[in-house]
Amino acid sequence: MDPTDVGFLKWIDPYEKQEKHLAKTIKKENALFLSQLDGMDDLTALIKKNEIYDTESSPNIILNYPLTNPKINISLKHLNGEWGLAWKWHGADDWKWVDNLDISRDGETVAFIESAKTNYKVTVKTKSHTWTHKHLIGPDIAIIGSRLYFIEADSPLQYNRLVSVDIHSGKEAKVLYEESNKETQIEFVWCEGRALFLLSYRAGYNRLHYIRDNSTKELDPQGVAFFPVGHLGTKPVYFVREGSFTAPWKLVGCNWKLNSRISADGIEFCSLSAKILITKFYGVRTIWKMSSGEPVPIYRGVFEIAECMKLMRWFLEPVNYIWCIRPGSVMFKIDTESASIELPAIRYGSVSETGISISADGLPVRWTLIRPVGKPIGLVCTAYGGYGIATSLNTTRWRPWIDAGWAVSFLFVRGGGDGNEVWADLGRLDGKQGALDDVEACIKDLQKETKVLPHATVLFGRSAGGLIVGNMAARWPLGELFGIIYTEVPYVDLLKTAANVRLPLTEYEFEEFGNPRAGLAEFEAALAISPIHQLGPQGAPGIKVLCRSGIHDIQVYPYESVKWINALRGDRKDETKILYIDNEGHHTLKIYREYAIDFLIITKWIKASAFASTGKIFVTSK
Repeated sequence: MDPTDVGFLKWIDPYEKQEKHLAKTIKKENALFLSQLDGMDDLTALIKKNEIYDTESSPNIILNYPLTNPKINISLKHLNGEWGLAWKWHGADDWKWVDNLDISRDGETVAFIESAKTNYKVTVKTKSHTWTHKHLIGPDIAIIGSRLYFIEADSPLQYNRLVSVDIHSGKEAKVLYEESNKETQIEFVWCEGRALFLLSYRAGYNRLHYIRDNSTKELDPQGVAFFPVGHLGTKPVYFVREGSFTAPWKLVGCNWKLNSRISADGIEFCSLSAKILITKFYGVRTIWKMSSGEPVPIYRGVFEIAECMKLMRWFLEPVNYIWCIRPGSVMFKIDTESASIELPAIRYGSVSETGISISADGLPVRWTLIRPVGKPIGLVCTAYGGYGIATSLNTTRWRPWIDAGWAVSFLFVRGGGDGNEVWADLGRLDGKQGALDDVEACIKDLQKETKVLPHATVLFGRSAGGLIVGNMAARWPLGELFGIIYTEVPYVDLLKTAANVRLPLTEYEFEEFGNPRAGLAEFEAALAISPIHQLGPQGAPGIKVLCRSGIHDIQVYPYESVKWINALRGDRKDETKILYIDNEGHHTLKIYREYAIDFLIITKWIKASAFASTGKIFVTSK
């Protein structure tokens, strides 16, 4: 199916020829990128510093399972910018690094997931035998009783079928649920007490199934948003909004009392054993101590729950502590028994603060800022604003920047998961324009706060965040608002991707980004937020761009970055717009080196450029 022929019209992609001869183009782009490394004598030292900072940012968490008679050890370690997961038999020396795992309650059997280029495989091990499942599967698994549960896919990334098999043989397969709607995704939610739920989602709208005794049961068909918690006995416990995203939360299966603030907020984390609930609104989290009486707030601030807690709440009974991440510091933990907060001793930068900007339509948008010691030499603004996913607040990658005098900020724009379901929904489809207005308002206010000028302002966005940085480049191509874009695997060829239903994620994302095949109005709406197609023939002459992509990425294909970087150059030879495409996928294992290189290149751009102010426009002198 030709993505440039949508039935009611046929359009011409002016950059289509750049999708061909990709290997030759990548070689040329990579050579230009690497030429920027000349004279970087301090690269090795900075790579080592990045590795030290990553190790220092979080502890190496060792879990023994079962707790009373350990047979397997689990290691949770922040590695290469993400949580690494490893296991070994208790008493053994060698760790096995994996993407995901589960262990039987008796500790005799471990099932683990390993990724391939476009797929995952599951292996089940005991001390006496091993078997592997070779069908296309997703990254989630669970062992309950004698059954292993996982989600199969008909093709890469299209996970639609819940299957269980006998844990010992891999046989006796049973399909427990199959999703027929191609725009709906499904995933496991591991909860406390080893309660397992299946969550389906389509543009924020959920259905929830409880998995027990090798069967599934749909919960509350009137619900549109869910947050599963666990179970008490055999009864599932979950939060639900019925009818609409504006409905208050209802808690099912537990007698905790909710107040009006909790009922309106988004939910980040919940523990039945600890009686702890963490809610979020406009980027701020609140920790509540829960009971049948009035909820008691014990801490409020800008932080996030560490990714490792998703696994820890599955294995820990009870949950005695909760690891959290706060911008500008290493991890800290909440002692759930005493309801006390152990804030980290290691901080970097001079101060963290939050503020609110007013977007073009009057909506308030929160940001948080980490200031360096002394006057900032530059400002980094990071934004995501997609899929209802919360903005990552881990500043480990930015620590060398802060050390060097940069201010770093996070913008909690609409469309992201930094608030409730309404906030996420406001950033879908036509709301993407509102998210761009949010970014613009925040950048202007942050520049006033830090007294940093546009030429020293960096806008960062990754993956779906690339849609934001790409559209902002089209809005401000002369560098009037910011002078540098820093991006990884950016989603910038929206019109053609959204029109190509052969790509694995396209139909899932129709209600997030739009379906240009649905009609002329929908086509025009997709065109209006497609970064490549919003650039004029001159490109973006006032903006420097550092972009990274991966040749094996099947979420955002590398040709998108190739087409975009050339569109940004316009008809000029412009060596301040550089692209590197590595031999990885949507993520890379070489981040210490990449982060160091990117920091040094952007620092060189700032130091080497002499800027002359002409009104509000900064022109780079050569």
